[in-house]
Amino acid sequence: MHWLACCVHDDDLVRVQSPLSVLNDYPPFNRTGNKWEAQQLPAVAGGEGVGVVVATARNVPHLASGALDVNEWVVALPEARLAPVGTWRTLCACDAARLLRVPKGLMPLEQLACARSLCTAYRLLEDYGGLKPGDTLIQNGAELPTGQAVVQLCALLKIRSINLVADDDGFEATQAMLKGMGASLVLRDNARLDDFLRAVGGEVPRLGLDALGGEHGKRMAMALRPEASLVVYGLQHGKLPSLSPSLLLYQQISLHGFNLAQWVSDEGAAAYLHMLEAIAELVKLEKLRVVTRAVLAAELSAPPGSAALREALGSHRATGTALAPRQRSVLVWADEAAAATLAFELRDALKAQQEAEAAADAEARLSGGGGTHPAAAAAAALRPRASERWADSTEMLKALKLEQYTEQFVEEEMTSLELLEEIVSRGDGERELMDALKEMGVKKMGHRQAIVSAMTQKS
Repeated sequence: MHWLACCVHDDDLVRVQSPLSVLNDYPPFNRTGNKWEAQQLPAVAGGEGVGVVVATARNVPHLASGALDVNEWVVALPEARLAPVGTWRTLCACDAARLLRVPKGLMPLEQLACARSLCTAYRLLEDYGGLKPGDTLIQNGAELPTGQAVVQLCALLKIRSINLVADDDGFEATQAMLKGMGASLVLRDNARLDDFLRAVGGEVPRLGLDALGGEHGKRMAMALRPEASLVVYGLQHGKLPSLSPSLLLYQQISLHGFNLAQWVSDEGAAAYLHMLEAIAELVKLEKLRVVTRAVLAAELSAPPGSAALREALGSHRATGTALAPRQRSVLVWADEAAAATLAFELRDALKAQQEAEAAADAEARLSGGGGTHPAAAAAAALRPRASERWADSTEMLKALKLEQYTEQFVEEEMTSLELLEEIVSRGDGERELMDALKEMGVKKMGHRQAIVSAMTQKS
């Protein structure tokens, strides 16, 4: 797996700063099997990224169906409980189940690297509030990637958006950026509550989106209309908004929580891909984007690399300036051409290794005794035995696409792979199994050889 780019996401920083597996000791996790996976150190950070497959494992049965192919584009699947796959690097080996195949060039690389923020915004508007054209929404952290996406989606849906942003030196630049994206109103997020409510005016929001928590969420909840919804999808300040009893009991404000990884866990990878494709259409039409800053890997390895890395990790939380708002960093590890070159090199290296193993094995057999060359034997020892790959001969035949012989194996009581392995382990076992297969009705030499090879770990 060759990673092309990854977004510096708040979840990455949370995982580095706190071992979420400590939650396993508290309800409800201590009463269920749905626990957080411990992060073993040393570890590579990064749970979000886009990459290219440069090589695939051999003799891995669960990859036989729907396997990833070399040069395909993938993204890391959002996962609620597993440790991060580790996207802050160029190369990694990982389980294909943790990756999602996406069409090549689905979105511009930097936008695809930030796709989780785009998806979060999409789901917040799709799943909460039941907003219609003309309704009003309020959100804090509007200058962050998800907030930017919410502004643009609201503009498309003709929903009025009130956006609270950091009260810093970059306010005017942030305000101009969000206004250009279609924001209805951009306000400073500070403690001057009277000014804030006066600015909101009579456009009382039906939905509030809280990315910050704490006092920020509490202030925003006070601007909501009766029976409105407040959705918490981020806790940058580490605390839930503390709602007054009057809001809950008499205004009937409802509080919700949203996490994209949990949504993907509930709905499945196919639903996530469908959402990515819908968002990609908007990105291609230039109606949806996230403001990013690309950080090339070369900048991190140069002499001032540590300073560049610190800046990249904190860019989305740094104080804005009069010239530019806060930006989300995207770490760019390589381009598609570099990944393709590496894929060719790996393919040639693997082919050479296979040929060397075959030649060594043939030489050992000719030199006396049908033994196996030590190098080939060592390589074979790393491959799982047939009985470890499949439950019985029915599964093996299906994987080899020789299901037409299943009935013969059942009739001859040859369903046990351990039995077949015992046969081929004898002095002249391979020939013995070849003859037995022929008698069973496996007429084609190639089919018999494929079955014997599966038993001898040569497939």
